[in-house]
Amino acid sequence: MSGKQTNFVLGVFFLFLLMLILSWLTTPLIKSHDGLDSDGVFYAAMARRANIPDDTTLIYAPWCWRVLTPYLSSKLPFDIVGDFKALAFVSNLISLMLLYGLLRRVNRSPKAALLGVLLYAGVFWTVKFSFYSPTYIDFQTQTFLLAILYLMTSRIYWLIPLVLTIGVLQKESLLFLIPVVYVHIGQREGWFKAKQLLYLALLLLPPLAARWWVCNAISPDNLYSPINAYLDNLEKQLTSVRFWSRFVLEVFSGLGILPVLLLYRANEVRDFLRNHPEWATHIIIGAVLLLGGEDKARLFLFMLPALVVITTSFLEHSLAMPTWRQRLWLAVTLLLHFYLGHHLTPMGTDEQYRERMVPLYSQMPLLPSVLHLLAILTIWGCTTRFTITQVRHNPSHESSAPSSK
Repeated sequence: MSGKQTNFVLGVFFLFLLMLILSWLTTPLIKSHDGLDSDGVFYAAMARRANIPDDTTLIYAPWCWRVLTPYLSSKLPFDIVGDFKALAFVSNLISLMLLYGLLRRVNRSPKAALLGVLLYAGVFWTVKFSFYSPTYIDFQTQTFLLAILYLMTSRIYWLIPLVLTIGVLQKESLLFLIPVVYVHIGQREGWFKAKQLLYLALLLLPPLAARWWVCNAISPDNLYSPINAYLDNLEKQLTSVRFWSRFVLEVFSGLGILPVLLLYRANEVRDFLRNHPEWATHIIIGAVLLLGGEDKARLFLFMLPALVVITTSFLEHSLAMPTWRQRLWLAVTLLLHFYLGHHLTPMGTDEQYRERMVPLYSQMPLLPSVLHLLAILTIWGCTTRFTITQVRHNPSHESSAPSSK
């Protein structure tokens, strides 16, 4: 790496650091359960139990099997919320750097990689939520997820089974990255060769053994079946009209303006997914997992990195030789993305959020939120039309810009 590249990466690191510090300082702590939120109550109890072995707090599945983050937070010297906040800060910083490295590994330019990280951080659930409700484990889970994707795109395959084995102690959903990794290897090196099949066994067996061990080592006080829980949620959702109407808002809460960007370049997205089946696999699995829980916006975190990879594949052309109108379009897009990604948030109590945003619980009128959403998308559509008109009347720009593949 040259000195200029090193300086750029250091600049990116300090930019991310500053962004996280500002987010920490400007984010209020949720008031529900004295800052522990809903699921966070269980993780906080696990962290306390690590220091107080005879704690009689009830042990509930599936939270009780996600032991890594509570254990790490129990080793920090602050109060329970401070421990989780400090851990979230470090994991967020690592995640942003991993995503930047991942985008560079898939041949994005430094500017496009930086833009991709801003798109990722522009969603409330990636950074802001970690300081608003720090006793969740989503933030460290994202670090593991991005680490696995970075190793995959870097072709450091030998390390992935180890990261996955540790990762299932963080959250079991990381097991669903195994098909993504194998598709990435299979399309490059063959699907059913002895070497690839042996690697598939290494991907499967150690993580599943770790999952089996933790489930047998910790006996919950409740009866829990992940399959039954998934099917129960699925049945409620498929039979609820209210669910699908509210789900539209959840999509934009979880992804910001990314869905519109992807539809806007639908043909390029289709071609990209056809040529990169690992990212298509990632998105399909993420969509299936999406139906397994209530907080849909937060559950988009699993597929978010894949969508950022795809979006930057065509936004890079706008960064190659941008006109002033394209710069304006990118600025408006980022501003609306951050606004949209932070407007439909759980800020307030858990009960207020559920009533406002969780489809199965919401009783509030949908129309004001939809009109607000349409106003935002109208502003974006006007700037897009403005840019397209300018490009159509500037043939020299079209001939000098990189061709789309």
